[in-house]
Amino acid sequence: MIHILLEILRSKLSSMSFGMDDRIDRLIRKTTISMMIFGALIIGSNRYFGSPISCATTELPHGISQHWVDTFCWITDKKVAPIQIIGNNYSRMSTSYYQFTVETLILVIIVLSFPSYIWHAILGKSGYKLKNIASLISATKQTVGSQRMTNIKELACHIQITRHYHRLHWTFDEDLQRRLSHLNARSSLGHHLRAHDLYDMKDNAVVHDFICKCPPDIILMLRLYEVELGNTLAGQVIGQLFMAFKKNYVSREDSVAIELP
Repeated sequence: MIHILLEILRSKLSSMSFGMDDRIDRLIRKTTISMMIFGALIIGSNRYFGSPISCATTELPHGISQHWVDTFCWITDKKVAPIQIIGNNYSRMSTSYYQFTVETLILVIIVLSFPSYIWHAILGKSGYKLKNIASLISATKQTVGSQRMTNIKELACHIQITRHYHRLHWTFDEDLQRRLSHLNARSSLGHHLRAHDLYDMKDNAVVHDFICKCPPDIILMLRLYEVELGNTLAGQVIGQLFMAFKKNYVSREDSVAIELP
């Protein structure tokens, strides 16, 4: 059980990085923010550990040091000091120097990070509750009769609710892996459905769409049910899922999208 739980956790973490957002989201969340952090570190290292400003000016009069000129430029927000500092007749040509570049980059990084954190927070509250599932599995094995059936329905309902939050953006490799995994999944799920006399030959299209709409993590969760509950009880959970799917099923001929409830 521990091994399968770790596999589910690994698949959920990988789906956070690759499955639950598209390439534009990942570009903003990873590449853009990483570049800004790198730039902020370079600018900050020069600002706090080196010379934050090296003000350009003409030959300094006697008694005025470069440090004094740099301080003057820092206070007056200039990068080029007046050509003549002493006296009234001096050129006012100067270049503005922005002092808060690092702070601005940090603020932009925080703003760009908000959508990702909010999205992941929503996913965190809508994913699998492994503690609840473990408790339900334990209770299902220890109960009989109507209480056991209630627990089975809750296990199926948990998968149904979680499925609503799956909006996967498949890459080519992920889609190929998903299609290959469905070869084994079709055999396993179909075996459970036939064992419980839940469909006949005329339901083949429904079964095909039911299996194709099951993402890999749901199939992995059903494997957990098989290991912990045995084929009979796991088949009842799968049967509950299939009956709910079949109840809301609309064929492709009607040009209506098919979704797992």
